[in-house]
Amino acid sequence: MTAKNEFSVDNLEIRKDKNQVIISVNPKIYSLDVVLSAAYILIDKAYALVDGDPNEELFVFLKAKDKNTDLEELGREFNSELINYSFYAAQTIKNISVRDAIVQRAFFTHSEDGIGSDKKNVKKVKVKKSDKRHGKNSSGRGKKAS
Repeated sequence: MTAKNEFSVDNLEIRKDKNQVIISVNPKIYSLDVVLSAAYILIDKAYALVDGDPNEELFVFLKAKDKNTDLEELGREFNSELINYSFYAAQTIKNISVRDAIVQRAFFTHSEDGIGSDKKNVKKVKVKKSDKRHGKNSSGRGKKAS
């Protein structure tokens, strides 16, 4: 039974007398890293404490820094951040091979074995003689001073 100043909404337990909301999180759905990331994003609005068993159930205690904070809204914002960081983590895993290929290509291009430093692979480009009618060379710049 909850006291007059305490009530539950979904996974939120709101304690108005302590200016606090407690969020229960299922670690089988949200990893500890995701929970910590969601808590971190709210540290400007609330003091955060994460507790519980990472294999069973996690509890996030958010104590609002401002007495006028809507505690239910704060808890729901935390829930939204759980979704946000879960999506980010999933996308990071999906894109890891693409990211690794880009980084590998960048290192290869700028390494001694890469194209960037291999003088044998550099093509020579012929430069056109300057266009005498307009006083410009092929780059569009004025004639070279002699």
